[in-house]
Amino acid sequence: MSISQNIDLSNLNDSYYYRLLYNLLGHMLQNKKIKDVDRLLEILKDEIEKTIKEDFRASILVTSVSKEEGRNFYLPGESLLSEDEVKEIIDDLDGIYIYNNKRIFLFKIKNSRVFENYKKEIIATMKKIYNEKKNQIDEGIDFKRLLEKVNAQKIKKLYLSSSDRNNKKSSGKAYSNIALFLILNDFILYILKYINKYSNVKSDDELLIQLLNRDENILYVPAVFTVLGSEKKRKYYINNLVDFIFKFYPEEKTKVSEYSIIGSFLFSFYIIDKDFRDKVLGLLDKFLYYLIFKEYINWAILSQMISIFYDYNSKKFIRNNKKPISIKGIKFFIMMDLKKYFHWAYETGKTIIKESPTNGKDYIEEIIKNIRKEELPGRFKDELYNSLYKITEKIKKEKGNPNFNLEIDKDIIEKNHYGDEFYKLKSAIMAGFINSLSYKSEEANTNNNIS
Repeated sequence: MSISQNIDLSNLNDSYYYRLLYNLLGHMLQNKKIKDVDRLLEILKDEIEKTIKEDFRASILVTSVSKEEGRNFYLPGESLLSEDEVKEIIDDLDGIYIYNNKRIFLFKIKNSRVFENYKKEIIATMKKIYNEKKNQIDEGIDFKRLLEKVNAQKIKKLYLSSSDRNNKKSSGKAYSNIALFLILNDFILYILKYINKYSNVKSDDELLIQLLNRDENILYVPAVFTVLGSEKKRKYYINNLVDFIFKFYPEEKTKVSEYSIIGSFLFSFYIIDKDFRDKVLGLLDKFLYYLIFKEYINWAILSQMISIFYDYNSKKFIRNNKKPISIKGIKFFIMMDLKKYFHWAYETGKTIIKESPTNGKDYIEEIIKNIRKEELPGRFKDELYNSLYKITEKIKKEKGNPNFNLEIDKDIIEKNHYGDEFYKLKSAIMAGFINSLSYKSEEANTNNNIS
């Protein structure tokens, strides 16, 4: 019996995995015209044999190199991959994936009943979609589903890599953390919807019990995320998935939601306009790395994304006399205990527009431009105070009302805000002013209901 026969490939024997297998083995020239999964699995078996029996360093990765073929790649003293190690590599493949711009972004939780049920639902849905489109081979999960779960269904094309203007054939730098969040968010909402359907979860302890009852591996087995592309294959492990849910999905735990608050908020910054795309998506990808793997909100990066959102809003909408767009999912600021600051900025912006219908939006933009450049707490607060004072004086003259006054919440001035606390303050205030620009529209009023 050959070694490869000891490794179970049956889970991959499905048309759903064609694109994944093709990407995995695509560096081999004889694969270029292969259109069926069975043939790809036969080639994979041969590659497994080479990996274990011969001196290959990366035969089932993107590049095959033996010490005879390329001594400059050979590492003396490095042992061959064992059968168990190869089994683990293969076992990580039968998950849920996104195929985008020649890359596979693959997510799996091993030995998980909940994940297997999720996977079956995804595959069944995708087969139905592709059966309706004849002569098309399945290419992973439908990105439209993923975007709906972050309240970004208006986006018509998914960008998961930067553009490489010097090489049109290059797929650019991968935004792998954006891809991971899209799948992870969809899976979490699937879990929570299922639990809410059959139980009445009211606390973290109750949710934990329900998760353990459904599937203990959700808690004890790390999720695996794999990226396959023309560059080196990469694999990441995500621990503490339950802690991630507790921290970033507090409302969804007790209420069935079509999309997540944090997903809706963050994908406000998924700007695909070519003038802004690379810069803002690079920041979003970096932000999501900290969020997923460190369970940490990088407020400095977030404040940069909010600033770019304003530039996009101003250039593409306000300057063209179009209705400004708002940052969505603003209940995020409640989750982060920042409701007070967002609400103050939004209500102050509303007051400015009410009192000065002609110039109000220009005044708000003046505030945003003045405060966003400040990176020190003292200078930020001084600039905010001075901007409001100047605008108060202008509106007094316009209205002929000497008693008109724009007041700053005393906590903004009196409390110390350093490090993350400063960027929290800055992010909430900037977001509040930006969203006030769309005041008077029904959509804006609904979106900014932070109660």
